[in-house]
Amino acid sequence: IGAGFIYPICGDMRTMPGLGTKPAAAIIDFDANGEIVGLS
Repeated sequence: IGAGFIYPICGDMRTMPGLGTKPAAAIIDFDANGEIVGLS
């Protein structure tokens, strides 16, 4: 939804320079002891 702008993305172009293709929050989890893992 956002600001409502439509723009084409061609090839491997990223929408914001410096940002990864996968969010860091996707790799954060809890182990069996309730400890947070994935933060390094």
